[in-house]
Amino acid sequence: MAEKKYPYSSDFDDLAKFNLDVSSNIRLKLMNFLAGTQYRFKKPDEHINKSSFTTTGYEGRKLRIDVLTPKEASGNLPCIYYSHGGGFLMDLLPAHMDICSEYAYRANCIVVIPHYHVAINHPFPASVEDCYEGLKWTIDAADQLGVDLSQLILAGESAGGALTASLSQMVRDRGLIKPIFQMLIYPVTSSKLDSDSMVNMPDAPVWGATNAKISWQKYLAGHEDVPPYASPLDTEDFANLPPAYIEPCEFDVLRDEGIAYAKKLVAAGVSAELNITKGTIHAFDLNKDSSITKAAMLSRVNALKAALEDPRS
Repeated sequence: MAEKKYPYSSDFDDLAKFNLDVSSNIRLKLMNFLAGTQYRFKKPDEHINKSSFTTTGYEGRKLRIDVLTPKEASGNLPCIYYSHGGGFLMDLLPAHMDICSEYAYRANCIVVIPHYHVAINHPFPASVEDCYEGLKWTIDAADQLGVDLSQLILAGESAGGALTASLSQMVRDRGLIKPIFQMLIYPVTSSKLDSDSMVNMPDAPVWGATNAKISWQKYLAGHEDVPPYASPLDTEDFANLPPAYIEPCEFDVLRDEGIAYAKKLVAAGVSAELNITKGTIHAFDLNKDSSITKAAMLSRVNALKAALEDPRS
């Protein structure tokens, strides 16, 4: 057997064989159709109830929102507002239901998931503005949902990490609400594509530099310059953002931009826990049975619980 170019854990050998190509919009639309069908029939964890709602998103388009609530919930619960990943191009996957159900159950939180419009047909700012409109809906519906708005957390993975970071900046600047925490899992943070990991590991498994470049081109289509809130690492003001848990993967083109985002938060006086998972590749947590994934999930849940218990929040 040929030696692997990157010494990631054998737990992720099967995942590393997955060769994602985001260059074709026709292929992406087919993938989204198939994934969307699977997602609609996906049931949450047995301990979780799922409800779906429709509201108005950016530019008046319909925005679907899923809400996951622990079955044993009593009284108002904290809320995790979750922006999913997918390179700004892919819709929710069944795996997102699994992971969000686990957060809801293990952290005893309500998880709200917006089905934001992706950049195949709706480039920036549609995705992040949809997430913003979905958050406004969550605030307005808090009593109906049983959400404690004083314990609001923003979270997301991959491109959803970029949306989460951008949303953290937007709600601060627009005065909408003050989240107590942000959780960014192997996040996209920069459109510059110039970090050491992006340059030195361009063919890292699952999500390489070519896909990263294409996704940004599609996301920013129609924009000559990078607009505010598109590339969250490039904001000039990191002050007064929510404390963060940031979890880059060791063998991932996105690793160093996640690290850079954590460092900029800390430099601005915002606490940030940085957990660079070892032996991992992008989207490693799709292998739920890996001991590495289980340890990462424990770290995430512990970070969520600590944020909810922190009297400073």
